Amino acid sequence: IALHVDNQHWDKYTELFLQIYFIAIKKLRGLESEDGERGFDDIIKEANINFDTKTLNRAVFAIQLELQVLMGEWDQAEKLVSEDGDAKVAGPFAGVRCTFLKSLVCLKAAQSSSGITSWKWKRRALKSYKLIRAWEKAKSGNTTHALHLLNAELAVLEFNYNRAQNEYKSAIAVAARNGFLQDQALANELASSHFERR
Repeated sequence: IALHVDNQHWDKYTELFLQIYFIAIKKLRGLESEDGERGFDDIIKEANINFDTKTLNRAVFAIQLELQVLMGEWDQAEKLVSEDGDAKVAGPFAGVRCTFLKSLVCLKAAQSSSGITSWKWKRRALKSYKLIRAWEKAKSGNTTHALHLLNAELAVLEFNYNRAQNEYKSAIAVAARNGFLQDQALANELASSHFERR
């Protein structure tokens, strides 16, 4: 963070950056914002006044997307991804995570739409999917469970339910083995939702 901000602004920038995480924690705990308390948009607005906010804006995007996916708010996540276009998130973990989440959101959007709209979402999902697959092939990161989960959602989209079941099981097992509890829970939730619909 310090590399992106002049020393005179360090305290304010750090404060804004940390507030992003406090907002996320409150949302995860199901706590409502109090009157006068700032939200993500307020932080971005203030940051735009004082700083070059690309890093901060991308951090807010990544956290918002993560929250929407974890809470199952697929419509809001779809809107966020649509508005974001193909912007990249900097940093090895945040970049990989956002690539995975964007691909997942695009696959869910493709599943819930039809015709040309579904095709466009699928095509967009596959762009991110190919990056994840390449990273997995190169063994450059813990992406195995993410790839299994994306494979499961792709199989659902293509009506290949046996493959989906196997990929969900693999995603759950690998996420658990590697300590990605949030992704283990996400894979369980998506698998449960899929099998409930069938």
